[in-house]
Order: sequence, then C-alpha cells, then structure tokens
Amino acid sequence: MSAADPFNDPLGAREAELKLSATNREATDPIELTKSNIEEKILRSPLGSVALNRRQFLGRSAQQAATVAATATGLAVATNTVASATTSHLPGSPATDPRTGSTVLEPISAVRSIDQPLRIGIIGLRNQGQLLLKEFANLPQVEIVALCDVDSRQFRPAQGLLTRLERPPAREVGQWQELVNDPSIDAMIIATPDHWHFAMASAVLTARKDLYLETPVTLRPADARFLADLATANGCIVQTGLIHRSSTMYQSAIRAIQSGVLGKIPLVRSWVTHQRPVIGQRAPVSTPAGVDYLSWLGPAPLSQFHPNRFHQNWQWFWDYGNGELGAWGVPLLDVALWGMQLGLPQEIRASGGRLIARDDGETPDTLMVEYNYPQTKLLWEHRSWSPHGLEGRSAATAFYGEKGTLIIDRGGWKIYGTGASQSGEPQPLWNPHLADFVTSIQQRKEPAANLTVAASSTALALLGNVAYRTGETIHLSSEQTLSELPRVDRQLLTQQPLIDR
Repeated sequence: MSAADPFNDPLGAREAELKLSATNREATDPIELTKSNIEEKILRSPLGSVALNRRQFLGRSAQQAATVAATATGLAVATNTVASATTSHLPGSPATDPRTGSTVLEPISAVRSIDQPLRIGIIGLRNQGQLLLKEFANLPQVEIVALCDVDSRQFRPAQGLLTRLERPPAREVGQWQELVNDPSIDAMIIATPDHWHFAMASAVLTARKDLYLETPVTLRPADARFLADLATANGCIVQTGLIHRSSTMYQSAIRAIQSGVLGKIPLVRSWVTHQRPVIGQRAPVSTPAGVDYLSWLGPAPLSQFHPNRFHQNWQWFWDYGNGELGAWGVPLLDVALWGMQLGLPQEIRASGGRLIARDDGETPDTLMVEYNYPQTKLLWEHRSWSPHGLEGRSAATAFYGEKGTLIIDRGGWKIYGTGASQSGEPQPLWNPHLADFVTSIQQRKEPAANLTVAASSTALALLGNVAYRTGETIHLSSEQTLSELPRVDRQLLTQQPLIDR
C-alpha cells in the first residue's frame, strides 16, 4: 500500500492505461473537436476497458439524445474556449513553464489576481446546494455570479438568501452547460443528485475550471478514479464535500490514532442511525410547472415524472443515488480510511434490505457491510428507522485498539481505556473547508479533500452497495480494475454504458 495514493490498495496498483497525451494538454484545433473525438478524448475512462457505448449513449430517446448532444456541444465549446487563445496568455490558454520551457495549459482561475474575487457558479439549489450557497456567500473572497437549477422555483429562495447576506443578485440559468462555457466563471459548485456528478464534473474539468464537488463524487464506484485523473491532467483544484478533512478537531484525532496510543487496531466501525420519514407509495403525475424534467433525468433512464423519485427522495433510488451508504457512508468511512491509512480492501460482503419501510424506495433501510483488510476489519452499519445509535452516538466512527478505543463524530472525539484522558472539542466544519478551497485556488495547491481522497472513499462505500445488490462477496486483487470484477454487472460499476474495444 502506498500512503501517498490511498486508492492504490489494491485496485490502483496498475496505473490508468489511458492518459491524456502531451498534445492533448496543448491547445487543440477546434475542428478536431467533433462529438466523436470528445467521447474518445474526454469522456473515455482511463481504466482502459471502460468506454462509452455510443448507441446507448445517444439512442435512449430523441429527447435525451438532444440533452446529450447539448452536453457534448458544451464540452466542445468549453474546450474550444480553452484552445482559442494560442498566442496571448489568456485564462486557460497555453503558458510556458519557466523551469522546463514546456508548454502547459493553466486553469482559468490560475491567472487571476489574488486580489480579485473568485467568481463562482453553482449547479443545484436545494438542500445541500442552498447550504453551500450560504456558506460560500459568507466568504469575502467569493462572488456568487450564477445560479443554475432545472426547477425554476428554486431561484427565488436562492436570490432571497443572497439578499439577506447583502450580496448582489446572481444570473439565473436553466442549463448547466452555459456555466461551463462562460469564461468569466472561475470555479463551479456541483450540488446536484448523484447521477449527474460524473458528466458535469467531467465537463467542468475539461473546461479547466476549478470545482467544488459534493460526495459521492460519482454514482458508480469505477468512475471516481477517472475524475481524479482528469483533474490532475488538467491542473484543476477540486475540493470535495468531505468537510471533516479541513477540521482541526478531526486532524487531531487522526494524529492520535496514528501515534500508536491505541496499539494495534484490528477493528474499525462506522455507522449512522436515524429515523427517516417513510416516503409512501405514489403514482406518476404530470411534471410540475417550471421543472425541466428531461434535463433533471439527464443520463438516467427515461421515465415519467414521479414525485417520490424527485427532490430529496431521489437518493433512495438506484438510478439517481446510493441510499444511506452513499449519503453518510462516504464521509464516515473516509474517516476510517484516513485514520488507518487504508485504500480498498481484499474482500467485501454485505447483507440487509428495505426491512421496515414499505414504500416506493429501493435502497436498503438496514445494511451491514464488512470490509476485510489483511490486518484490519472495517464494518459499516446503518438503520434508517432507529434513533438508537452505537456507543451513544448516531453517526460516528470508532477505532477499537488493543490498548484503547477512540470514538469520533462531529461533536468531538475521545479515547477510552488508555488510563490517560485524551479528547478533542468540536470545531467549525464548513468555513475552514470552503476557505481551504479558496486558498488552494489562490495558491494553486492541493486542497484537504481532493479527488484522489474522495475517489477512494467513494469507491469503498459504493462497492458495499454493489456487494449488497449482487448478493456476492467481492474479491479484489491488484491485477483487476474495478471494471473487470468477475460476476459483477459492469453497469453496477460504471455509470456510462460499456462496450469492449
């Protein structure tokens, strides 16, 4: 295992087979940027066997083909924007590395003056999107310049929030591609349902804009590493929604764990327990006024509007989300990976079901996942119908060592059983994390929760869902990429349809 690359244990041992070539990092002739080239050069996964199935990608329906075509056009225009200035040093244009004399492409925000406000556009304005809008708008170095949502009803509360924070109104946009193509926008926030993360993030990074991306960073586990590689290739700063990574309280707990005070740690457990409302059973209805439902569906299967599969409740359906393990498992299991300096395990097994809720939802309301490492067992548990948590905490991670136990949640951490009292008090989470993103953009440094970090925790959590859905024990080895797991339907591993080439 390589501590420098947590994704390398064990599936990342083989480097991605397809990398963007040096020529692709230079300005590209816009004539070459046909939709076919974009599919090959931009959306093709570096895992080698993962590629777009063009027939399925474009032929789902006439309406969705139009949506996909608009997306591809957005990618082309974005790359064309980057490539358009070949002689002058404009944002996103080629520059000369003074150390090597080689030609490199800089992200759009890399050439900003540090005194200029960071101009940000946000996609997705409900729940997490509104929270991020508020927190970013509170940062003096940030200017929110564009709001995007396929539900026009979300603009009024978002603009009202900006008004209350004494910020100017932002431009309202219905199609996210407009933000990608806007050269005046330095960075973007993606706070949409999970099924859109991969396509949107790919487009933003291809346009060489910096990005704040909510977790899980992809809907399917095998796609996460692609985004990490794309961000690295294009020199983009990407902060993900693992807010604990910027917390001094969490950092002090990790130092304690790695100091050896707990001794050998054979068992780590992460969990969440709470009472989710039962969503009931409802029938499809007409699409509400102001909602562009085809654009909301995007890469998901075409379907009639269903109120239980839309706002908030989308996360309980496999086409759009990954249930409790996707929502809470990514950040909580990330704490375990961080503390133990682990990557992916050798074996994963899961059991559970939708045992209490009798409703339209698909994801399990009860789930236990076992991740087996050579010297450590990592366990996940969630119950979406019970307020009684483990160790007296509703959402936490516990490190059980031979000399003591450390338990941590957002309310603090404490070590039990060592004889010497050690603990950490709660600290602010959001402001330090978003400030780290802004500072990272200004200084062109890696943020606390970059895509390599999030790719590992996303894949770990979502592979637990794959084990649950298949009923199979997943065995991993260094000779396999995620797309090559035996007996696993590849569409459970990657969001994009696949073909062999």
